[in-house]
Amino acid sequence: MYAGHGLSSGSPLSGFNVDSVKLTWRHRFPAYITNLVSIVFVSVGCPEGLDIAWSLEPGCALDDCSLGLAWLRGCWGRPWRTWAAGAQCHGDWLPASRMPWFKGWKVERKEGNASGVSLLEALDTILPPTRPTDKPLRLPLQDVYKIGGIGTVPVGRVETGILRPGMVVTFAPVNITTEVKSVEMHHEALSEALPGDNVGFNVKNVSVKDIRRGNVCGDSKSDPPQEAAQFTSQVIILNHPGQISAGYSPVIDCHTAHIACKFAELKEKIDRRSGKKLEDNPKALKSGDAAIVEMVPGKPMCVESFSQY
Repeated sequence: MYAGHGLSSGSPLSGFNVDSVKLTWRHRFPAYITNLVSIVFVSVGCPEGLDIAWSLEPGCALDDCSLGLAWLRGCWGRPWRTWAAGAQCHGDWLPASRMPWFKGWKVERKEGNASGVSLLEALDTILPPTRPTDKPLRLPLQDVYKIGGIGTVPVGRVETGILRPGMVVTFAPVNITTEVKSVEMHHEALSEALPGDNVGFNVKNVSVKDIRRGNVCGDSKSDPPQEAAQFTSQVIILNHPGQISAGYSPVIDCHTAHIACKFAELKEKIDRRSGKKLEDNPKALKSGDAAIVEMVPGKPMCVESFSQY
């Protein structure tokens, strides 16, 4: 579900503000490019005490907003699962007699269908993410501390797998192997840390200078993480002046790593909505383009396949 910038008109009869909708689209764009949205919630702001604002008659605020929604649907390029409506007048986040035209929302998914009317019901239908405990351990380091009487303590969030005391782990890309002495979360000792847990763990015979933020911790005995000499990525160019060609070196934020990576090869230009190939080996990219690019890190870096991790 994605919410944030509401759709509004200055007055019930003022006409829809297209610039406001475009601003809404810019706010929604990160969700669009990551394909994470399942429910779109539309909040309608209108002056209190004006019943005409609730109408879908031509020229009214809600009718104007429906035009804006059609514009957003066109930008989105894929069908919405569902959308929920609410208004900031008189606390109408629950079913209201003044909105008989709104028949509720429905969600169809393999885990089970759901339906309702209010925003609260929509929030209750969001499924908690599954914890990928069946995959090999991956824990990107957020920081590394030296604590008196304890030693070196890396901290980070477990993304996949399980971290346990006594486990032998490897840090990539520095390729350091050591044993985990203890694991803590919120100053409480853990027998195991699961995906989503932000933990600190004490390691043997490793200096605070040997590992750093951006390194990735994994189980030495189960597909340990490794340095990536190069990797293939799908990119979308947003608001960049001029053109981008091979040799361009932007700073890439991948998990907790923050490293400049060179565009070694522009392999193909693709449609950013469907993923369909448009052109092989384009000479340059510009704002709005999506492409498959071969990247080479400027410093040692650990990058995993998105389909696996």
